[in-house]
Amino acid sequence: MSEHPGPPVTPVGRDPWLSLAASALGIMMVGIDGTVVAIANPAIGRDLHATLSSLQWVTNSYLLVLAAALITAGKLGDRFGRKRMFILGLGGFAAASVAVGLSPSIGFVVAARAVQGLFGALLMPNSLAILRASFPEETLERAVGIWSGVSATAVAAGPVVGGVLVQNLSWQAVFFINVPVALVAIPFARRYVTESREHEVTGRFDAAGVALLAGAMGSLVWGVIRTQSTGWGAPGTDGFLLAAAVLFALFVAQERSAGEPIMPLRLLKIPSVAAGTVLVVLVMFCLFGTLFFVTLYLESTHGLSPTRAGVDLLPLTAIFSVSSPIVGHIGHRVGNRLLIVTGVALMGVSFLGLSRLEPTTPYLGMAPWFAAVGLGIGLVLVSATHAVISSVSVD
Repeated sequence: MSEHPGPPVTPVGRDPWLSLAASALGIMMVGIDGTVVAIANPAIGRDLHATLSSLQWVTNSYLLVLAAALITAGKLGDRFGRKRMFILGLGGFAAASVAVGLSPSIGFVVAARAVQGLFGALLMPNSLAILRASFPEETLERAVGIWSGVSATAVAAGPVVGGVLVQNLSWQAVFFINVPVALVAIPFARRYVTESREHEVTGRFDAAGVALLAGAMGSLVWGVIRTQSTGWGAPGTDGFLLAAAVLFALFVAQERSAGEPIMPLRLLKIPSVAAGTVLVVLVMFCLFGTLFFVTLYLESTHGLSPTRAGVDLLPLTAIFSVSSPIVGHIGHRVGNRLLIVTGVALMGVSFLGLSRLEPTTPYLGMAPWFAAVGLGIGLVLVSATHAVISSVSVD
């Protein structure tokens, strides 16, 4: 992975560290939501009589919409203002969280989670764009590390806080906690984040690119999800995967000819951007997949309470939380490449260990693997994220 610094950036607006604080508050909502859902899933299933497949959709509906809308949401921020789209994401995410908590059936939960995914898509790319526009190169890596550390802290706190809320109140409470976070984050962002946008907009909004990308991402994720019930090679599954391939090909053709493409393909010619993007995708896949199944394993197989399951996950979540800002601090000295290789190796070994867990495995047989996963994810996620955003200009 390339180690060369990105183009110089002149920070805009007020104190960049206050912009970082506002940005981190928004990402905290996404981080908490991702892990409390894993803790709440067993309670949701019992209360709403949901099957395992339905519970997966509580997570998958969110991720499906998030994946389909993410690049579009970033482009909306470029065009109409990153601060404006970020604040819209904060308000919409909190409102959708309330809708999840008030849902009378599993179908309503899944639908409201999809809406959460839409507003989550507004938060994530615009949060990073705010950092890129606020910090000079010499402090950007430290800012990314702190931003990742806050996100990781939310991930770490989510299972414990979620467990306490589920056990002592209800599963609905784990979604309502997004409301006070938003009430703090919105006025903070309005005051301390200065608006930034792409000033040279010369063509029409790439509506065709948006539609093709959403269709391709939706078909791909849906096809992968269907493999649980139909297996690889089934006509329905292969049909969606083939549709995804065709739509991606049409999307590439559209982006090459569009005057104002939704995703400039030239960015993928930068090695750090291409490799970093793939790594972030794989790491997030591993993180959320691990949390989903390990939580069910602890609660359903070992019979632990939600609070105890959240505490038992701390070796994973807490080490992820602690390692992220440390990686951001030392990354410029050690280099992204070494940190990424080390992190990937740790993750590979730890997943091999987790694959050998038995119903009777004691906690001391699990905790080292949890810790290795958390450290590996922290090493890779921060280094890959910095590699991406430092390799391109602010626009």
